[in-house]
Amino acid sequence: MKLSPQAAWNQTGFTVTGNPNGISGSSISELNYPVGISIADNDILYISDALNHRIIVIYLDSTIEPFTIGSRQSYYYDAGNKRVQKMSLNGSYPTTVSYVTGLQSSMNFYIDNVGNIYVSDVGNHSVFIFRLNLTNGLRVAGNGINGSTDEQLNAPYGIFVNDIETIYIADCYNHRIMKWLSNEPFGIRVAGDGTPGSLSTQVYFPTNVIVDENEYMYITESGSARVTRWAPNSTFGVCIVACTRTCGAAPSQISAPHSLAFDSFGSLYVGEWGNHRVQKFELLNYPISYNQPKLCPNVNWSEHGITFVNSSTLSSSALGIFIDLNDTIYVSDYSINKILIWSNQSISLQQKSVVSLYQYTSLFVTLNGDIYFENGNKTGRVEKFTSNSIKSEFVANFSGNCRGLFVDIQNSLYCSINSEHRVAKVLLDNDHHTITIVAGTNSSGSKSYQLNGPWGIFIDINFNLYVADAHNNRIQFFRRGELNGTTVAGNKTPNNLVLEHPTDVILDGDGFLYVADNDHHRIIQVRKDEYQCISSCKMKSGLASNQLNKPYSLRFDSFGNLYVTDEFNHRIQKFDILNNSCEIISTTAALTTEIPTTILLTTELPTTHACKTPQHSYLLPSYFVAPSCEDSTNIGFYCDILGTLCDIQNQCVNNGKCININDNQDYNCSCSLDFSGKQCQFDQRVCKENTCLNKGELIFSSLKNERIFSIFSARVTRWAPNSTFGVCIVACTRTCGAAPSQISAPHSLAFDSFGSLYVGEWGNHRVQKFELLNYPISYNQPKLCPNVNWSEHGITFVNASTLFSSALGIFIDLNDTIYASDFSINKILIWSNQSINFQQKSIDGLYLYTSLFVTLNGDIYFDNGNRTGRIEKFTSNSTKSKFVANFSGNCFGLFVDIRNSLYCSIYSEHRVEKVLLDNDHHTITIVAGTDSAGSELYQLNGTWGIFVDVNFNLYVADAHNNRIQSFRRGELNGTTVAGNDIPNNLTLNHPTDVILDGDGFLYVVDNDHYRIIQVRKDEYQCISGCEKEKGSASNQFDKPYSLRFDSFGNLYVTDEFNHRIQRFDILNNSCEIISTTALLTTALPTTTLVTCEVPATASLTTGLPAAALITTELPTTTLLTTESPATTLLTAKLPAAALLTTELPTTRASETPQHSYLSPPYFVAPSCEDSTNIGFNCNIPGTICDIQNQCLNNGKCININDNQDYNCSCPFDFSGKQCQFDQRVCKENTCLNK
Repeated sequence: MKLSPQAAWNQTGFTVTGNPNGISGSSISELNYPVGISIADNDILYISDALNHRIIVIYLDSTIEPFTIGSRQSYYYDAGNKRVQKMSLNGSYPTTVSYVTGLQSSMNFYIDNVGNIYVSDVGNHSVFIFRLNLTNGLRVAGNGINGSTDEQLNAPYGIFVNDIETIYIADCYNHRIMKWLSNEPFGIRVAGDGTPGSLSTQVYFPTNVIVDENEYMYITESGSARVTRWAPNSTFGVCIVACTRTCGAAPSQISAPHSLAFDSFGSLYVGEWGNHRVQKFELLNYPISYNQPKLCPNVNWSEHGITFVNSSTLSSSALGIFIDLNDTIYVSDYSINKILIWSNQSISLQQKSVVSLYQYTSLFVTLNGDIYFENGNKTGRVEKFTSNSIKSEFVANFSGNCRGLFVDIQNSLYCSINSEHRVAKVLLDNDHHTITIVAGTNSSGSKSYQLNGPWGIFIDINFNLYVADAHNNRIQFFRRGELNGTTVAGNKTPNNLVLEHPTDVILDGDGFLYVADNDHHRIIQVRKDEYQCISSCKMKSGLASNQLNKPYSLRFDSFGNLYVTDEFNHRIQKFDILNNSCEIISTTAALTTEIPTTILLTTELPTTHACKTPQHSYLLPSYFVAPSCEDSTNIGFYCDILGTLCDIQNQCVNNGKCININDNQDYNCSCSLDFSGKQCQFDQRVCKENTCLNKGELIFSSLKNERIFSIFSARVTRWAPNSTFGVCIVACTRTCGAAPSQISAPHSLAFDSFGSLYVGEWGNHRVQKFELLNYPISYNQPKLCPNVNWSEHGITFVNASTLFSSALGIFIDLNDTIYASDFSINKILIWSNQSINFQQKSIDGLYLYTSLFVTLNGDIYFDNGNRTGRIEKFTSNSTKSKFVANFSGNCFGLFVDIRNSLYCSIYSEHRVEKVLLDNDHHTITIVAGTDSAGSELYQLNGTWGIFVDVNFNLYVADAHNNRIQSFRRGELNGTTVAGNDIPNNLTLNHPTDVILDGDGFLYVVDNDHYRIIQVRKDEYQCISGCEKEKGSASNQFDKPYSLRFDSFGNLYVTDEFNHRIQRFDILNNSCEIISTTALLTTALPTTTLVTCEVPATASLTTGLPAAALITTELPTTTLLTTESPATTLLTAKLPAAALLTTELPTTRASETPQHSYLSPPYFVAPSCEDSTNIGFNCNIPGTICDIQNQCLNNGKCININDNQDYNCSCPFDFSGKQCQFDQRVCKENTCLNK
């Protein structure tokens, strides 16, 4: 069981079984001293009814059909016969599992997941374990002697055992909970201070304990008649139910609680020995997808609305509206059959096209992004868009059109059927989809059980239903399970309020109503016995900002602003919240708890059970209310607990700082760099703690110390934890200097959000940046020299004898496996490592102009030709593709960036979109272009090939604008980087593809000029097809379409109308770097000084007094040598005055012997016999899971595909590639208890 530490329960319980008034009995609905309760996974409650000598079985969810008899078993302890019995869950076929002889007064038992039986023995003051099939028990806690030391127990009651055999014991008469580790002779007190009483530091006669996966303890206290929760390692507990400090039989009270259990919804059940009943306390803080702000009594809104959207965007009246927790706004536009979506109140919108949209459809969006609406082609047909899909799917059929739609927290869908004057619901998690009437009948009327033209509906977390009963001019309230309603607004309720055809109703966080009073053209707030008008209060229609004309529906955003669909004005108005400052007046009439010491409430029980509790009595609310405190932000009975939202409800993660806003009614998180979201929950760093290089390793700047002589080394090294050696990561030339690959006297270092390393150099008076290289990319980006060139004549890699059509899409992976699309036969052809033999991937349909992209794990992405914009993929070695995402148009370019976002260039819509593949919601975002063609910097015209670099900058072949556009990360205005006379008068004609090499230089397919162009800074050169004439010769093209590098730097070009793929071999990639004699000998006698020398032509001096020259004296026995032939000793002859000494304050040294050799432009580890190991000594595990474990939430990393990819084995209720999606109902960071 895993519950949120912030979970809260309704303080008013209701009786599941037994007499609510606390009287014992023997009928099937009565109990007589219930001792233990248990709830099975399918929400079946089992009760050991002690003095009735029976087990009661109750189906908590009556919709669940009985399961197969004998499929599962229950266990119970038969105390009188000293045995544990197992039987089928219907009570048949009992068998004895174990005789537990030798016990005196056994009280409770627990069976672990391997069948071991733990029994608490009150008489022996011990806990025993009976291993499977053994009758002799082994004492595992307590020493058999009544006492209060750590080795002793005193009347142990309830027990709980976790997966590692740690036992939690309700040590009843010692007033504490003991935690006993496996095989330990003593326990640890983890709750209660060992004294009786009802303070938060005490547990008073604890009778049972349950421990959740977060190690929070839930404890029944017979003496205090309450249930408390204790955080791990805490010195105090928090009362969660029955917090009145009195025992009794009221719904908010319990008496001598002996057992507790949780159902699958998180509701809490308490078995009461003293009241002979089982009480249920419902979990309150369920996750909801809509906004219900907590507002102050004096809150108000601007009377003048701001037009969020009007008829220039809306083709018809906007009627249905929904705003989710991220303030994404959804609006139905029925005349064009689209659902319009504005992400986070942006002015840019997305669209969901629907075959037909019902004019008066409501909209509802669930937490997972599913959008529910009514299809206009068939009466009562409700459909939904799953996240990022472009085609809706069937959900349910109602008997009439739904003017209101709502999905409650148990995933039941409600429909207000206007024509039938009733509200119906269907449970979506039930395959039967049985429809139930929850309000109204089939005929109109004004009785309390009738409705007349129901419109908007709202269901609160207690499943109470609110209905805008339009033709009855009222809002009706129906309690859960009741068909008789109560008028809560309208018909002179409250305070003579009259409504005229209300069409919508919503609730805020305090349960107060907000009503669209349609024919009065106004918005009303209803609070208890009063109401106030929010806008258009003169009840006259109009177009002014303080007027409405048939307001239809309304919703809150997360700040408490109100959005209203203004039907006849064809607009959506936003009314800003102005004042939400709560002025709380503290009085002396708050709760007092001082009671004469002689007043005691005693509930007489058998002598071994206690319920002796001090009594005080006062009027109880339906939920827990702390006393008023002079400091209005403090809480607790003694007003000594900080009570701001950020104190008790800090939801900021990733070191985000919680900031209280709106007078402690809400919060914001100030996020660290590269984190975002309401709770800073989105990690946008390229290099995370569990990716790339560091894996928790210590990275430090090498400075002087006696063992390493790091200033002499002038380098930066990385040391793994507990390692005896380090690895040089930058400045690995073994010389100090001012060259780009050298540093001198490094004193500090830092990393940016991309993982690039910055070094502060004392000796060179500069800060040097070393860029992170090893981003996980699946394509080739060779590092090329400035003088590189290629053969002008191509070699035909494959031609029409193999290709049935023009090869357009091409991809080459790091192993030089070549992938090409052949749309006429619906196949992807694959040549492994440039082999002439190829494999084939057959597809139902391949889009003619599809691009191809292959990720590191071997997944092949392509555009399916059977349906516009449908992207599919072949996973590695599969023969059948599967759906990935739907875009609104065909993708002429596809690209997957290093964060696993999929980009699509939609030629017909002149824009580029992306979707995050690791997010189940698959929200599509526009990253370049708009919906219309144009040549402005923010526009595109006929987008074709795309490329996204490791800094997330986007390059687009903007074909009809004859240019290559570059869009920096997050910017919608582009820059022309090739074409239109940039650079140096370069003119392109219909470019169709662009790629980058390792230095960021461009390679462009100039399609209608029949050539390939390289663009380097302010110049360009033609690689092939330079005459700009089409042809079939080896130095000609006829419509070159796309191009890719192999790992050697050779270029492959798809030659469309010649039906071939041409390879252009790299000819010259020799960078002219002059190397000097190469090795180092540094035998240092005791008195030898080392100087850092540079070539004479680069003579550097630092003008410091001669006396400041630093010497580093090495111990006599210390010799730093690198052996090389004597003839290779480096001597760089310099003028005497040109000798470089990096002179520092007298306590610092930077004098280093010089050696010089040709170093590569990036770090290369040596080849290792074990291909999964890395490091200079090949002794560091190098699998993806070792150095790049991306599994979150305790997911287990598993290497797959020969260490080219990984999977995460996720804990229960987590999912996603990295186990990043938390699907628990109860999370650690929601609601109340920090």
